Amino acid sequence: LSRAQRAFSKTLQNFSFECIGETQTEDETHISQSLKEFGKLIASIEDERDRM
Repeated sequence: LSRAQRAFSKTLQNFSFECIGETQTEDETHISQSLKEFGKLIASIEDERDRM
């Protein structure tokens, strides 16, 4: 389970919308940033589980 969560965390941290135009919309930027932060949170939780 830990490996799966770490893989999911990396996927979230590397997430990026494919742009049709030149730049991302404001919503896409906010969603991408939120997913990256959520990925970091999952990684942090897994690090703490390893220490226990």
